[in-house]
Amino acid sequence: MKKHWTILMLPALLLTLAACGVEHPTPEDGTGVSVTLGEAVRLDTPDQLTVYPLTVDADQAKADIERAFGITLGTALSNGAYVGEDYSVTLDNQTGHWTYQTTKDPAPAVPPEEAISDQQAIDLATQFMTEKQLWNGEFSDGIATDATSGGGNTPELVEEKIVYFYPMVDQKTVTGTFRWILRLDPQGNLIEVDNYTAPIGKAVTVEGKSRADLVQAAANGEGSVSGDVSDGTEIKFAETAYYADPEGDCLYPVYLLRGDRFDVLIDGRK
Repeated sequence: MKKHWTILMLPALLLTLAACGVEHPTPEDGTGVSVTLGEAVRLDTPDQLTVYPLTVDADQAKADIERAFGITLGTALSNGAYVGEDYSVTLDNQTGHWTYQTTKDPAPAVPPEEAISDQQAIDLATQFMTEKQLWNGEFSDGIATDATSGGGNTPELVEEKIVYFYPMVDQKTVTGTFRWILRLDPQGNLIEVDNYTAPIGKAVTVEGKSRADLVQAAANGEGSVSGDVSDGTEIKFAETAYYADPEGDCLYPVYLLRGDRFDVLIDGRK
């Protein structure tokens, strides 16, 4: 698997991208901060880029949940939830996103040294995703974080280990909220699975920005920024990626521009 640490930690950026592969972001989506993309920064800017429509299949999502967890979902409650003897499931019929939660009591919170390690959490989550075949494509390396309580005068305790998986398409990471999240208790028992992905449809080819277009877009403060950046800051590294917003219906090609302490995402479409 390929590492993209900076990409993976980007927040849900405010790229309000319109109809799939056709419309442009609106002007108010810009960062308002001018950055410099110099000639020394290597970046391939092809004339044609790819957009992938996302499909919604709630019936398939329901079948995947039943297969993965060995349960049968009956009729949803009025709030859209399915409740079993030791689990609850929510399924969004508009996006296909879903959450599975066990209602069994998790292992109690423990000091950090007594919880499973980040790598152990990633290994357990990877094993689950592989065995249940919940995503057939490639992932970037998983990232694990702790959900803790305490601090200050109170000893810190690990409540959960949270593992994030970001799919890769065309060997490029999908940024934004297009991801899987698995929550484990401190002993490694699965507590929750959140699916914010969707099946990927047939590719659509669109015209891409030239390097000159991208240089101008960066200078104009277009795109979305994460981190500490000021006018005139130079880009150190650049690469291509895809982006999916929370309610979006497509994966869009974007350029990820990196500085010393910031990242800028710019729509790759012309």
